[in-house]
Amino acid sequence: MEKKVKILLFEDNPGDANLIEEMLEEFADFPYELKNVETLKEGLEFLKEHQFDVILSDLRLPDSDGTETFLDIHATNSRVPIIILTGISDENTGIDAVKKGAQDYLVKGQVDGRLLNRSIRYSIERKRAEEELQESEERYRIITEQTGQLIYDFNIKENRVRWAGAIEEITGYTAEEFDSMELSSWIEKNSSRRPQTRT
Repeated sequence: MEKKVKILLFEDNPGDANLIEEMLEEFADFPYELKNVETLKEGLEFLKEHQFDVILSDLRLPDSDGTETFLDIHATNSRVPIIILTGISDENTGIDAVKKGAQDYLVKGQVDGRLLNRSIRYSIERKRAEEELQESEERYRIITEQTGQLIYDFNIKENRVRWAGAIEEITGYTAEEFDSMELSSWIEKNSSRRPQTRT
């Protein structure tokens, strides 16, 4: 991270905000710029007008509480990685936010500067990798759709086949229908006749 990392902190507790700032000052091994907002509304307005590289957010703010806080921030700019800051009693809420798209969660009182530094670095890199993968998959989808052939990719970990290409033209089913269908079932239904495109 050569460039200055712009961090937006949603935190209404001055003590907690100062602690984050002190940890960054001591342990951040990258140049950064920190902006603290105290309410969800203020932060969302700031997000519309400025770009940030990472967001740190408490889930309990004066005008928002719980996972909804994360969902509102995420909906405003889903491309910015979000690290959730929770209290010990809210740890399950932090886990829930991660399941819904947050990059990480840190428990207040248990986080130190090194952990914060690492979480910021990893969250930014992980989000970048996810976006590159999504772009790659989109290119793959476009290319396969233009081949006029049926293409599959078998995921060993998930024991699942992913289909692409001219699915509807060849099978007569939409991609969603064909994806949910057992291949053996489709072969059995179509072994005695040529596939027809539905109109």
